[in-house]
Amino acid sequence: MYKVHVRRTIVFSILGLAVGLVIAWLSRDIYEARVELLLGSTVGSRNPNIIFDDEIAKILARNEPQGVMTERQLLNSETVYFQALNEAAPELVPDWEDYYLMYDVVTARTPNQNEQGAGIAQVRVRTHDRETSIRVANEVTAAYDDTREKAEKDSTVAAINYLMAQIESTERELAEAESKYQAYKEEIQVADLARKMMDETDHRGELDKALTSNRAELRGLDDAVAKINELIGSVEPTVPEYSSSGRNPIIGMIEGQITEFKMQRSVLLSQYTEENPKVKVVNEAIEDAERRLTEAKSDPSVRATDTERKNPILSDLEAQLTGSKARRAEILGRMESIQTSLDKQDLKLAATPEMEMTITRLQRDRFIFDDKYRRLKTQLEELENRRETGRLYAVPLGERGATASEDPVAPEKVKFAFIGFIAGACIGLVMSFTLESLRPRVYTSMQLANLTGLPVVATVPALAGLSRSKAVENLAQHKATPLESFRNMAYSFLASSASEGRTVLFTGIGAAGSSSISAAQFAVALAQAGTRVVLVDAERTRQIISTGFGVTDKRGVSNAFYDGSDPTTMLVETKYKNLTVLPLGTVPETLVTNGGPDQVESLLASLRQVSDMIVISVAPTDIVADAAAFASRVDEVCLSVSARSNEYGSVPTAYDILDKAGAKAIKLILTDASKGGEPFTSPTSIQRAV
Repeated sequence: MYKVHVRRTIVFSILGLAVGLVIAWLSRDIYEARVELLLGSTVGSRNPNIIFDDEIAKILARNEPQGVMTERQLLNSETVYFQALNEAAPELVPDWEDYYLMYDVVTARTPNQNEQGAGIAQVRVRTHDRETSIRVANEVTAAYDDTREKAEKDSTVAAINYLMAQIESTERELAEAESKYQAYKEEIQVADLARKMMDETDHRGELDKALTSNRAELRGLDDAVAKINELIGSVEPTVPEYSSSGRNPIIGMIEGQITEFKMQRSVLLSQYTEENPKVKVVNEAIEDAERRLTEAKSDPSVRATDTERKNPILSDLEAQLTGSKARRAEILGRMESIQTSLDKQDLKLAATPEMEMTITRLQRDRFIFDDKYRRLKTQLEELENRRETGRLYAVPLGERGATASEDPVAPEKVKFAFIGFIAGACIGLVMSFTLESLRPRVYTSMQLANLTGLPVVATVPALAGLSRSKAVENLAQHKATPLESFRNMAYSFLASSASEGRTVLFTGIGAAGSSSISAAQFAVALAQAGTRVVLVDAERTRQIISTGFGVTDKRGVSNAFYDGSDPTTMLVETKYKNLTVLPLGTVPETLVTNGGPDQVESLLASLRQVSDMIVISVAPTDIVADAAAFASRVDEVCLSVSARSNEYGSVPTAYDILDKAGAKAIKLILTDASKGGEPFTSPTSIQRAV
């Protein structure tokens, strides 16, 4: 069957190839012109620093380029192509729709861009003339720019009209705000209230700053007083006085104080500046100690005595404490004076808040309207400039513009031929399988029995991966057992009262039909049941039985027909008890020339003498006439019907051939049946049979 599909597919492939070549030769040449355009990069007079108001931006955005993908769609639109074709080649306008189908805009593939976001588009124009394609491709760029420019000018005019209305309204609002501001200034009799309020505010700030500085100085003095009190508590109130002469001990004591004060000063300078009150107090203490050290050094020696006098360090600390308290009182007085001035300044500022707020509000309103007016005027000037000057939306890359190859891009004869060949093959394959699927087939033994009215005595399941000759060989070598359906057929056959000396003929239908497996299975099943069986291989188209039993070189049926030899002398023993095989022989063609009714009858008579049953396998009924020659001389005919390759209509044809040839009884055997869908087709029995 596959050969039929192959032949049909080849025929249709050749037809498709021929049709493709004819179409390619009859088609007109097509030339393609290409031009690459940079989209989204406008060239023209534009001020990038101008920021339009939201409403103006919305009006302008209606016809502004919305992205590279949108611009490619516009460039690929019918409007742009028709306008370009009408300008460059008006003679093609009547058929513009056909040419538009060949027009395309694709993304130019460059190393630095991806496919979707690319800003470079490639325009491809195809016509039947090379120069015409170039002109139309160049005109597409101009048509696209014209379309974009017209759309932009329309939106620009709409924005200008809107701006002029806004400017008129803003002028009225600005004039009204200026009038209110001047009227209020005349009412309060102040030329520059803002300046006055600023001065008063600055003065208050200076007072507040002075108060803060005095507070910081007061905190420094308080710390110094606390430190002096701490030192007074740690110093002895009196010191002994000696009359003998020697170095004055006060000098060492003062030097120690100076060292301690300098250490304190270093610590304070790491945190504060020289102007800090704490640093100033320590500096004054150092100066005072240095003065006392100078006085002490003027009398460096003392006389030894046993009297006591007041500790000079204590006196010095008490003097410092008195000075610090005096300065503290002075600072407190100054702070009180500053606070009084600050309260007066607050009262003065609080007296005019409403006036200040009103002036501020009027100035703010005037500034807002003035700024709005200036901004609108700037936007109007920019739009006026845009209306007067154009710009390019698609910039061609390169100086040559559109280019086209000297050779046509279509029709591609090889491609047409290839497509025709593939299409023809597909159509042929589909049609072949469709025809085969429309032909009714027999799939089950029950269906076969119902359609034909004939009994189905056995089934042979589909043996995947196993050839007929291999199946017979396995059976002949005792590597397999008969199928259960043939064992059942054998037992049913033997149960008949007239089973001895009977002859059964096995044949098939169609070129793919073969009865060899069925005949071998039935013969082995009979032999295993204890019946002497002669298996006759008369299927001269294949010799499957002779091949399976390894007797292809032995004399057999054809030799008996050819020279009248006794067939019983040519029987070959097998590995099965009670089973002998009569090979096809060495001259199979004599079955046609010498296989007449007398020879058939003589053959069967000789074999009946040495057997109880004769099983004969012949070529398919509708292929050669061998089955008709044996049909009237046998007791039963078993017709093998393949569920895979035989159509239902072939069964009645084969039946009529056998019936007209004189067959006494005709029974059916279904081969290539589905596993498990028939009786006696369990996986275990099938495995044993193969």
